[in-house]
Formats: sequence, C-alpha cells, structure tokens
Amino acid sequence: MARGNYAKGGAGRSGLSVPSEQWDGKSRLRLGLGWSLSDDGLQWVVSTARNHKGAVKWQPVAFVRSNSDVLRRVLREAGAELSPDGERALNALPATYRQWREALDV
Repeated sequence: MARGNYAKGGAGRSGLSVPSEQWDGKSRLRLGLGWSLSDDGLQWVVSTARNHKGAVKWQPVAFVRSNSDVLRRVLREAGAELSPDGERALNALPATYRQWREALDV
C-alpha cells in the first residue's frame, strides 16, 4: 500500500549507472534524476532528492509492500521520470516485495 505526499519531480540530481551497479551501498536504487528506490526491511521506499544545506538528502514520499505493478503506479502518480537504467532495473524486479526480499536473504 502506498502512502505519503507525492513530490512532483526531483529537486536534487542523482547519478546514473549501469543496472548491475544500481545499488549503492545496498541501500538505494537510482531510478532517474532525483528519484530512488530503497527498502526498510518491510517495504520498498520511494524517495526524492532534496538539497539540504548543500548536501543531497533523500526524502521518502511513498511506501509499497505489495507488488511491482503497484510500485510502478505509485512512481507514475508521483511524477517520477525514470532513466533508461532505472526502467531496466524496475523491469528486473521480482513480481512482489516479498520475493525480492527473499532473494536478498539467500
């Protein structure tokens, strides 16, 4: 289930990389300029980049535990513009958060 106030567009700038390098520090998937996906052990967390005193801070805007179709809907409704690498990374996600989490725990 998604919740939170959706931010329109990213205020900050995030770097893009190839899909195999998308997770930086195993915590954040860069989806496009100013957008990222992470998890908190219970659900996916959609965040936007914000400039805070000259440093990029990630602000959570939505939380999704169900499936990747809902995740895509949340991103679309939030106005996220995905990079080609971000789109490929989303396409590579398992159908559900649970399946994704179980694959990490192997």
